[in-house]
Amino acid sequence: MVGPGIVSVVIVAYKSAETIEDCVRACATDPAVAAVVVVDNSSDEMTKAIVSKLGRSNPAVSYVANSNEGFSKGCNLGARHGAAKAPVLAFINPDVFISKSLRPLAQRALHGGIVGGDIVPTLNYPWLSCRPLPSRIREAVKAVVGPAVYRQKAGVRGDWRRVGQLMGALLVINVEVFKRLGGFDERFELYYEDVDICERASQYGGCTLHTETYGLHVGGVSSSASSGRAYVAGRISRIRYWRKRGETGTDAYLALLAVIEFVARSVARRSEGQGARRSALSLQFEELRRPGSVTVLR
Repeated sequence: MVGPGIVSVVIVAYKSAETIEDCVRACATDPAVAAVVVVDNSSDEMTKAIVSKLGRSNPAVSYVANSNEGFSKGCNLGARHGAAKAPVLAFINPDVFISKSLRPLAQRALHGGIVGGDIVPTLNYPWLSCRPLPSRIREAVKAVVGPAVYRQKAGVRGDWRRVGQLMGALLVINVEVFKRLGGFDERFELYYEDVDICERASQYGGCTLHTETYGLHVGGVSSSASSGRAYVAGRISRIRYWRKRGETGTDAYLALLAVIEFVARSVARRSEGQGARRSALSLQFEELRRPGSVTVLR
């Protein structure tokens, strides 16, 4: 059994003043947490003021201003700050409020792999704690009907369950495993970085979900603050994920997927708006023509 201070929490924020105080307080009061590092990709003055105030009363809390070069880069920056303070890293979204100690997850992560806990979603933003890894068929169905195609029950309460992928809102990983994986792939500006690292972790123990409830996920606070850019960035990340897999016929599949999704979401009048959909379609074809050329968030 490892003693107190086993986890360094990394929170990558973006205009997160609405939720950051509750998020940080919940983490900082957990006896298993040695440090809470908030990397602010928006360098937002309100977020900075809140976190700095918390840091004055608790030296374990620190604030790192950062430019918006993507979620993966923010996570890796936070990991560099937190890795020397504890043997385990926990990546937590700024709109997640932990209600149970992270110690069981951290203890499990010491033996390898990536570990997560069940998070209760708010009714208006039904994210999942785990899901199977992507397949071409699932991605095509998702393009038409949305993420419900990946819905996966957490299982019997209290179980430790091997899963394909854990939700990026709560990922717990041994520092040494994180280093061996090279951290998050910084080619993913937003989305699919969690899918990618979970897939790569298969050689180090894979992904395990503890089906106990670890907190509440409000959902969508940071992505809504970035308007349609989050939607566009996700589509570019999808291309990079599938290309990284290196499967035959990938580019033709991705081009067709982009068109199907544009039509389906336009007919359904999805919330990202027609302007974001047009931009996403155009930039996806640009990324297919010139891999790595598209930057969305800067």
